Amino acid sequence: MNDITLYVRERENAVITVERVEGSAGTESVEITLSDGLDNLRFNQPLTILFDQPTDWVGGPFAVSQNGELLDERVFDTEAAMLSLKPNEQPYLLRPRP
Repeated sequence: MNDITLYVRERENAVITVERVEGSAGTESVEITLSDGLDNLRFNQPLTILFDQPTDWVGGPFAVSQNGELLDERVFDTEAAMLSLKPNEQPYLLRPRP
């Protein structure tokens, strides 16, 4: 029950920013920052976000990293994508894998 309460408080305070970033050699990445303004030591339940991935990523793998650490690798067969991320005010970087 405690996890549910934490999740609900995070969800109602959540603010998401999504930004497309052009890298060197024209590689595009997506930066997602999920913030809730709450104490991250106590409020650390992942929140599910829905977003449209770039069209040319469809069907190919992309990496999810934060602070240079690889967290996950995903593949979606449609533009619609879904990730569960902790609202820890640190940007997540999504980048296509070769």
